[in-house]
Amino acid sequence: MRKRTTPRKRPPRKNEGRPTKYGPEVLEKTKDYLENYESYGDAIPSQVGLALELDIVPSTLYEWQTDPEKPEFSRMLEKIKAKQERVLLAGSLFGDLNANISKLVLAKHGYAEKTEVENKGTPQLSGLTIIHGKE
Repeated sequence: MRKRTTPRKRPPRKNEGRPTKYGPEVLEKTKDYLENYESYGDAIPSQVGLALELDIVPSTLYEWQTDPEKPEFSRMLEKIKAKQERVLLAGSLFGDLNANISKLVLAKHGYAEKTEVENKGTPQLSGLTIIHGKE
């Protein structure tokens, strides 16, 4: 009995597959989202929100951001991050945004809650008997 073999698929070649959605309209919509994110239903600008509006997955955003042929798009994503940080800070300080959610998102921007403990003097021990050596 002869085994049936399936032909091996060749690896995809570069520039093969689904055509990219990237083009001038993506840059225009990204700029509009950056300026009018609230009209898209977002409380803060985000890359996930932009990906949804562009009808792409977030990983495509990250690919475009690192593509040396798309520097303008990369700059716009950096502006979205900066605006997100600014909106979170202002919204939290003015009490317009939930502080816990703001703290969570601001952690991605390098912010951290820090508690300092100051120890003054020497510790006082009571109720202890110290035994030195054997009797």
